[in-house]
Amino acid sequence: MNKEYFTIKLAEINIGIKARSEDMRVFAKRFLSEEEPEFVVSASDKDIEEERTRMIEYMGRGDASEQELEKLFIYRQIAEKLPDYNAFLVHGAALRVDNDGYLLTGPSGAGKTTHAKLWKKVFTDRMRVINDDKPILRIQDNKIIAYGSPWSGKERWHNNLSAPLKAVIFVNQDKENHIELMNRAQSWDKMMNQTYRSTNAENMKKTLAFIDKLINLVPMYSLYCKKGQHAVQIAYEEVSK
Repeated sequence: MNKEYFTIKLAEINIGIKARSEDMRVFAKRFLSEEEPEFVVSASDKDIEEERTRMIEYMGRGDASEQELEKLFIYRQIAEKLPDYNAFLVHGAALRVDNDGYLLTGPSGAGKTTHAKLWKKVFTDRMRVINDDKPILRIQDNKIIAYGSPWSGKERWHNNLSAPLKAVIFVNQDKENHIELMNRAQSWDKMMNQTYRSTNAENMKKTLAFIDKLINLVPMYSLYCKKGQHAVQIAYEEVSK
């Protein structure tokens, strides 16, 4: 085994990570692979400092540890490579109920995590969280498959799981529970904001093509809901048809 890097498998893609500390391997332990990587990523001292500068600029804080900054930089490097494999990182909670995948998404503060917790209460053992914040979607055999990744949200819900995506649900807070099928224009506008956008022009073209394919293959809904399990039942009845 190569001692310079370890390998993880994300969305059926083997990726080598040349880590600065053992912390990175522990972080990604559910995704470890013994196979040869298709590419290798790493973070230099310069990369770490640039990541710190980026965090100060966008988050107003520069107190992150080197380990945290390494995870962020590696995440960014992998996200930039994924479009080469028809795979794309999205912002949302990917859930598996029975054998079907559902993506709960929307802007920060919309209630995705709260709603995901309600799905756990309603479906108990029938449901597994694939990833609660940064799942990967990949086009395979004219289907969209949702995969887990180690980069997850505050709940740290992530598993090495996958499921064919049956529906995308944009969560909105409201006083009453109801769900609406979105049209193509609405779907484009909302999905664009929840998909990782590459800094590379060619990869950005691939991302736009992916969103187009996703909208063609997977129905997208707006769920307007208040807190409570009834919202889950209304949503599931509609999207699981």
